Amino acid sequence: MIPIGKKGKITNGPLKDWMITVQEDKDNTGGFLILLTKNEEQYDEWANDLKDLEKLFAKRAWEVAWEK
Repeated sequence: MIPIGKKGKITNGPLKDWMITVQEDKDNTGGFLILLTKNEEQYDEWANDLKDLEKLFAKRAWEVAWEK
């Protein structure tokens, strides 16, 4: 399961060492905002629902070390 609201560090692929946070936007859009940061660089992705969020993680093949 993908943790919502926790920070993590991507441990593989082109975004290795980027920090990731998934935020739920249930009240406004019902979707999920995926925030990605590394140093001064930032970008985001969007998923319409939990199913799309899981598909996005699978497509990107992200392995994430989530903070406890």
